[in-house]
Amino acid sequence: VRAVLHFGAKDDTSDDNVISVYATHFHHQNFTLGAESKQGVRQAEAKVLLQHVAEASVGPVLVATDFNQARRRDYDAEEWAVIAKGVF
Repeated sequence: VRAVLHFGAKDDTSDDNVISVYATHFHHQNFTLGAESKQGVRQAEAKVLLQHVAEASVGPVLVATDFNQARRRDYDAEEWAVIAKGVF
């Protein structure tokens, strides 16, 4: 993960009530991680983040990110052709 902010917020009514909040920004290009790998960098970032969540969080979790994923429905055909050429 390029960068992630993690903080825990505790409910004053209970020692067991802690919510973990994560904020991150996945890589803007989803390139693969080496010739042998079919795993994109965003997938690798998500795996690292989820591993940290599993190890460090004891209660509810909120993950906030934009995932940096282009969606075809957000662009007209000409714009998407430019995006697809650079992404795929």
